[in-house]
Amino acid sequence: MKEESVKLSITGMTCSACSSRIERKLTKQKGISEVAVNLSTAKGRVVYDREILREEDIIRFIEDIGFGAAKEAGDPAEAERHTKIILILSVIFTLPMSLSMFDHVFGLNVFPLIFMNKWVQFVLASFVQFAGGWRFYKGAYANLKHGSTNMDVLVAMGTTTAYLYSVVSMFFDGHLYFEASAMLITLVLLGKYLEGIAKARTADALRSLMELGAKTAVVLHDGKEAEVGVESVMVGETLVVKPGTKIPLDGEIVSGSSYIDESMVTGESLPVLKETGAEVTGGTVNGGGTILVRVTRIGADTLLSRIIRMVEDAQAVKAPIQRMADVISSYFVPLVIIFALMAFTFWFFILGAGFTKAIIIFTSVIVISCPCALGLATPTSVMTATGRAASFGVLFKGGEHLEKLSRTDTLVLDKTGTVTEGRPAVREIETAPGFTKDEVLKFAAAAEMLSEHPLAKAVIEAAAGLELPAAENAVTDAGKGIKADVCGRTVTAGSRRLAEADFSSLEKQAEEFESLGRTLVYVTIDGQAAGLLAVSDKIKDGAAVLVEYAGKLGMEVFMLTGDTKKAAEAVAHEAGIRHVIAGVLPDGKKDVIEKLKADGRTVAMVGDGINDAPSLALADVGVAMGTGTDVAIETSGVTLLKGTMKELGIALKISRSAMTNIKLSLFWALIYNIMGIPLAAMGYLSPVIAGAAMSFSSVSVVLNALRLKRWSPDKYLRRVH
Repeated sequence: MKEESVKLSITGMTCSACSSRIERKLTKQKGISEVAVNLSTAKGRVVYDREILREEDIIRFIEDIGFGAAKEAGDPAEAERHTKIILILSVIFTLPMSLSMFDHVFGLNVFPLIFMNKWVQFVLASFVQFAGGWRFYKGAYANLKHGSTNMDVLVAMGTTTAYLYSVVSMFFDGHLYFEASAMLITLVLLGKYLEGIAKARTADALRSLMELGAKTAVVLHDGKEAEVGVESVMVGETLVVKPGTKIPLDGEIVSGSSYIDESMVTGESLPVLKETGAEVTGGTVNGGGTILVRVTRIGADTLLSRIIRMVEDAQAVKAPIQRMADVISSYFVPLVIIFALMAFTFWFFILGAGFTKAIIIFTSVIVISCPCALGLATPTSVMTATGRAASFGVLFKGGEHLEKLSRTDTLVLDKTGTVTEGRPAVREIETAPGFTKDEVLKFAAAAEMLSEHPLAKAVIEAAAGLELPAAENAVTDAGKGIKADVCGRTVTAGSRRLAEADFSSLEKQAEEFESLGRTLVYVTIDGQAAGLLAVSDKIKDGAAVLVEYAGKLGMEVFMLTGDTKKAAEAVAHEAGIRHVIAGVLPDGKKDVIEKLKADGRTVAMVGDGINDAPSLALADVGVAMGTGTDVAIETSGVTLLKGTMKELGIALKISRSAMTNIKLSLFWALIYNIMGIPLAAMGYLSPVIAGAAMSFSSVSVVLNALRLKRWSPDKYLRRVH
């Protein structure tokens, strides 16, 4: 089996019943293993076996069930212009009928009586019915042909009933409802037009991401600069990036330094100093001096392309709550038709209210019951939330992960690389009488310059800014430390077993450091105890604030590590974590997650290493530090691009905000139906009011979703850097 996926633009969908039907039909096709159709973006993603199917076959399947499909995106602006023209013409033809009717009912005598003429009304209404309403007839036919229903069926049924009744009445001097059917179609068209405008705004975040990339690059060839299209740049070429311009592609600075505005991937507005050897990202802005960048990634491999791909995928994959809404919608339309027929029967046959009254009630029930807003509620909120999260460096792989993260009650943090920086650092220095801290640090760092031990790097970094003398005659004792001559003096730096000196004056301090989980570097100079360097992994900035914040969200925080209990508890104490599970082997991390889930918890696991991958995959939601391994990122549902505590807090908070927003949208989508259906069945709601309410329902859920575009982290999170 050779599995591939294809993204398609799909036209002709009007409600969630349409997207559900496409998914249902395609899933039944041999060779198709996965289908996700997004009503809001009018796009679909199909996973198929290319040994059985071709892309053309999938497109044909979609067209056979009454929709349009193409691999390349159509022009949404053109479709919007067409809807706008039809809407304007419908308004022009509908207004004379409606205003004249209003004028006649209230005896104002403002409008010419000719608009009350039945033949004039017939001509005006016929244009709106068949030109303005063509899209509903077309959609209804495509659905009914395949034995299904959607909102087009409801609109077509409701308006056609009113129109045909009026046509028959023309010949028997009955009451005309031409203005009702015309106004209903015009209102629904207006709702669709406003909905289209609002939906386009929900995709702004993705569109903004796509526009971030540079179009051209200045390539350095044989000392000469040449401006070329960014698509022609190859890996390994050197680019000249001048102040104020975008860095065209991902690469490494080979000359110069500058402050880089990386807000597009981190959300942080403050530029970051990048020097020779530092990695830079395509699309970020060079704010300072001219730098030379060697290209390391091009095309689809660049970080910006990967971000765009992940956001697109996230918006295509449905959240579980969306699937529930789709199921409700698919049953809703047939039930509505049955209910409307029951209402007609009750009024006409049992109450004897007359055919006119009964048909108006039938039409009102049909129109007010349309569940089109129900299908829009979730995808528009998911689109807006995932786009907004991406602007803060948080990538969700799908709506399901957004929803699951909002429900988590347990946060499990891997220690090294997640809670801590993942690199040891000198935390404290204690000296023996007669020595200064700078002196101890300088001599120890000079000796450690000849060592490859991880602790040596920490000592050397701590001595940055000090002028280090040269060391010679170094002798490394594996597992103990290093001995070297520095400025004619014999220096040792290492464990207590290496230091053959009297450290009794520092014994109490050494015990205190060890109780905090520090690793000690004993330093002697000329055989005398000179000092102690206490080394430990530094916790990340904002770790303590994040743990406190997670507690405020109602989550219990655990720290999981293979380190000793003493070292783990020291880090946990500093970060404010109460639950520590230490001494866990790589295979054991998965068992811990299993046990937490077996206890009824919903678990989010945060990690970065290869050994974290099984537990990330097993957790309800895996959250990978973007600074970690590719394996960890691939097995996770959420990626934090910079691997910071602030991004983790943003992921937790925006998932909850998105679900609150979705629930509010579902409320707006259903409240009109719940309140309107009984009123319509009792004869208190005209078809025109029902149509206006249905259109307003769709627009209100999209506008509610757009509120997430202005979402920003809590003040609490803004304290984390």
